[in-house]
Amino acid sequence: MNSSQDTIYYFGPINTSSMCNVLGPKLLIGAASRKVLSVLNAINRSIPVGLVTTPISQSNKQRYYQSAKLFENDIPVYQQASVSSAGLNRVIASINYLIFALFHTKKNDVILLYNFYIEYVPLALLFRLLGRSLFLDIEDYPTDKKCFREVLGKYSFKILRKLCNPNIIAASGGIISLANAHDGCIIHGTIKESERAYIPRPQYSGELKIQYGGTVNTETGLDLFVEMVNELRKKNESPISFVVTGFGALEAIEKLSFQNEFSQVKVILHTNLSPQEYTHLLQSCHASLSLRIPGSEISNTTFPSKVVEICANSLVLISTKISDVESVYTDAAILLDEATPECLANNILALAQHPEQIEELSLKGHTRTLETYAPEIVGAKMIAFFKKYQKGFMNG
Repeated sequence: MNSSQDTIYYFGPINTSSMCNVLGPKLLIGAASRKVLSVLNAINRSIPVGLVTTPISQSNKQRYYQSAKLFENDIPVYQQASVSSAGLNRVIASINYLIFALFHTKKNDVILLYNFYIEYVPLALLFRLLGRSLFLDIEDYPTDKKCFREVLGKYSFKILRKLCNPNIIAASGGIISLANAHDGCIIHGTIKESERAYIPRPQYSGELKIQYGGTVNTETGLDLFVEMVNELRKKNESPISFVVTGFGALEAIEKLSFQNEFSQVKVILHTNLSPQEYTHLLQSCHASLSLRIPGSEISNTTFPSKVVEICANSLVLISTKISDVESVYTDAAILLDEATPECLANNILALAQHPEQIEELSLKGHTRTLETYAPEIVGAKMIAFFKKYQKGFMNG
């Protein structure tokens, strides 16, 4: 990295594959990691970037992690020292973030904070006093739940909104509206270089194969999915296999799978897949479900990251109409008029009865994703936003 060039630093508790290789214990690498790293790769096409992060471990054995400078492809990863105790780690992270920003960033550099964690507050307060600006990338708007974590998040959000730049990066237009931001840059994510090429769907041989993945709970459509499968089994009109690769409340999914022998409609559960196994399974499917329920606390403020993944992998998207999904994929996906088991079942049966639509919709969805989320498009959009609102950025 050229120390004289303006740089964009992304701060946040994000795990990477390079961290797993060094630290050894199992680290959770989820949708946040995919989005942050893909966005950094997009920006890195034009200007230097860096990820400043603290490990999030699922292991109870290792209690301390040393700081290290790693690389995720060409992205510098500044792993800060941390401990496995969540509460203590927040204190340590707040100190480490402040020290790194104070001694390793320049006045014109952009510092982007992933979401609104309480550990950013000391850094934001100091930089406000120094006249330097920080930007928030808000992925999830605070909820009204009364648990300690949500209450803490709500207060840290309010504090950081006062201390940081009034213009924000956000995961949806709903967040920008709720946050009363002066201006906002909507970033749903971006695709990988390996996802640029369209991959034709497997030939339809009489059985429709549909994936359902990600976090599985009531808000992401678990009840809708279960009732839809039962509806299809009552009709028993077409052979359909549902491949479930998600995690969460899987007891209901397991119960459905026990009844496979009695119906043409099968539910097959796959857990603990490696990245390679997951990709292979995804490519064996014709379509994929995104069933976040309209009207839930997160439905209008969070864009489902799986939507970009589904279409980038050339699958037919079957989705509820939430957040910005309809505005992006209005004619390039199957969007449900109602989030009901009957509506979902009827749309799936229609696809099974007209398999020629599989290739047409999957190609449309992939093309729309490439037009909207190609790295050069997302990178240019973010750089233009920061040039507008970060004084001195890229002016030298």
